[in-house]
Amino acid sequence: MSEIRATTISDETGNGPIALTKQSAAKAYFSSSTEGTADKSLNISSGTDNGSGDGTYSFVTSFSDTQYAVLSGNAYRRLEYHDGINTGSIRYITVDPNASQTNLVGYAEDSGLSVGMLGDLA
Repeated sequence: MSEIRATTISDETGNGPIALTKQSAAKAYFSSSTEGTADKSLNISSGTDNGSGDGTYSFVTSFSDTQYAVLSGNAYRRLEYHDGINTGSIRYITVDPNASQTNLVGYAEDSGLSVGMLGDLA
């Protein structure tokens, strides 16, 4: 079996590391213990707490359009959805499924939320 070890893989000119702009790999992700914070992340520059269960996360490098895929999960069986996909940010809302959903009440702190984005970067 072969093994490759490297600290940097250079681009075709040899002047810098390769960029993941057109490959099928996660271009951004975050895990959050409180909305507006990214405990672990890739390509996330900042987070904003918009209120209980409502956070906006901005990207370091924007996506080329708003047609990127969003994958998410929550450790506490809460319902989460994105509300406001933009090329430079995404807004995430977390709702407690045990609360009354008539008027979308029951927003829940998004502890345990993990979100990944796949698509082309600008």
